[in-house]
Amino acid sequence: MLGCSYWDIFIGSPQVYAGLLVNGDIAVVIVNWGGSAKGAYEVDLSVVGVEKSQSVIVRDLWRHQDVEVATGKLKVESIPAHGNYAYRLKVN
Repeated sequence: MLGCSYWDIFIGSPQVYAGLLVNGDIAVVIVNWGGSAKGAYEVDLSVVGVEKSQSVIVRDLWRHQDVEVATGKLKVESIPAHGNYAYRLKVN
């Protein structure tokens, strides 16, 4: 799990939580605790345990579908106020 400090919440930075699943996949949740929407946001995949040269299949857990193959960064277009995205990353 990555850190979530009071200061980050206070200034409105989105938070990223990650954990290794039993089969080796990685669960990633991006949360906007703030009261206003955030624009585009990127997560460096090396921070959640993926090597920079590896690609991952990104599965959106809310939509129940694979949404992209990502290498290096996971990108979201915007995060609504008090919203979140939940993904399952499978190394390709």
